[in-house]
Amino acid sequence: MAMEILRENAQRVAKCEVKFNGETGYEIQDGLYKHVVDFRRCSCTCRSWQLKGIPCVHAITTMHHKNYEVDPYVDHWYRKDTYLKAYNIFIQPLTSMNLWPKNPLQAIEPPIINAMPGRPKKKRRKDADEPKKKFGKGTRIGRQMRRSLCKTLGHNKKGCPIVRTQGGRAVTSLVGGETAENVSSIATDGRARTNENTSTVAGSAATTTTAGTVESGTFTQPNTDSSTQQSTNIGEGPKRKTN
Repeated sequence: MAMEILRENAQRVAKCEVKFNGETGYEIQDGLYKHVVDFRRCSCTCRSWQLKGIPCVHAITTMHHKNYEVDPYVDHWYRKDTYLKAYNIFIQPLTSMNLWPKNPLQAIEPPIINAMPGRPKKKRRKDADEPKKKFGKGTRIGRQMRRSLCKTLGHNKKGCPIVRTQGGRAVTSLVGGETAENVSSIATDGRARTNENTSTVAGSAATTTTAGTVESGTFTQPNTDSSTQQSTNIGEGPKRKTN
């Protein structure tokens, strides 16, 4: 591990410039930054040498300038003899858990879980680099709405600009080159035709029958026996036969 870090730092030495600053101090120009290396304290202002115990790129630059060896300046924690001393003593084996001495003190219990306010979250938290899934209702961006009544684009039922008659007066604001009275007639024309068809069917049933005739506003029932003819007014409607 230490050797790999030394190789990476040695590859960056060519980008640094050495400036002499005293007997044991050197000023290193690393791009836009300047750092000071002190051999007495084995330190550098970038603090990488103090934290890792491995000479940084600025320290290696000064060592190459002074023709020093880099390996002696690596901390002894990374050396082989230190590693062997650490594992020279074996760890003694342990007995089973039921043979361990019991602690007279009270056992430490886990903390009590208090219910937090609000509904608990069931969905897991997604990572910052995890893509979001797009599904569900489609977007309306780029889609033109068409009103089914006036057959024009750009609005729907709620935003239709047709001004309907209110209080018996027709408002004459222009809508697409026509007045609101003319445009509103398109909407009322369908309902008027439906009412005419309904009234025609009801009126024909009230004024004519299969065997009857209409004369001068009166309904004449045919003679089926010796009884006299009966006439009724059209406004009253046909009379129902009783058995």
